[in-house]
Amino acid sequence: MGTANEVQHFLRTGDHDAHCRAWPGDRIERERRAHEELRQALIEEVQRRTATGPVEERLQGVDTVALTRRKVEPMVRGLFPTSEQGAVLSLLEKSVVFLTPANISRVLRESSWLSTAWDMANLYHPVDHRPSARVRGRVPPPARAAGRAREATPVARTAPIHLDQLAAVLLRVAEKRAPLGAVLEGDSLWEEVAATGR
Repeated sequence: MGTANEVQHFLRTGDHDAHCRAWPGDRIERERRAHEELRQALIEEVQRRTATGPVEERLQGVDTVALTRRKVEPMVRGLFPTSEQGAVLSLLEKSVVFLTPANISRVLRESSWLSTAWDMANLYHPVDHRPSARVRGRVPPPARAAGRAREATPVARTAPIHLDQLAAVLLRVAEKRAPLGAVLEGDSLWEEVAATGR
C-alpha cells in the first residue's frame, strides 16, 4: 500500500501500519514521516470539512476551568468521599479540553497519539452541528477510547454530548446506582440523556 492509500485508510478508520512500511527511510525516519503526514492529513481533512465561513466562538471570554468545575462538582460531591473531592475536582477542572475552531488544529497537532488525534477529530465539529463536518460521521466507540479492542461499530446518533448532558447522565446513574458496569453509547446513552430531561 502506498503512502496515499495509507493516509486514506487512516482518515477512514484511524488505523495505520505501526511499522510505517509505505514510507521511505529507516524505521525511525519512516515512523517520523508517517506520523507527521497522517496527523497533517487529519488536520487538513477537519479544516476542509468544517470550512463553512466564520463560526461563532461560544467559549470566547469564558473561564473554561470554572465552567468545567461548575458542571462536574455535583457529580464529584456525590460520587467521591469528602477527603478525595478536592483532588478529583482539581484534576477534572484541568483535564477537560474544549475543541473550538480556534484550537482544533493545535490540539490535534499536539496530541501524543495518532489514535487520540483521530478520536478527537471525530468528536469535533463546529457550532452548526452538521454531521458532515465529522471526519467519518461517527463517534469513536468508548472501547477504543479506553484502549480496548478497536471495534468500528457506528452509533445511531452522532451529535456530540454536551458537558451539562454528560454531568446529568453521570448524576442520574450515580443516584440510581444503575446501569453500573454498563457501557453507555449510542441509543442507550441518548436514552439516559432523554431521561434527565436535558
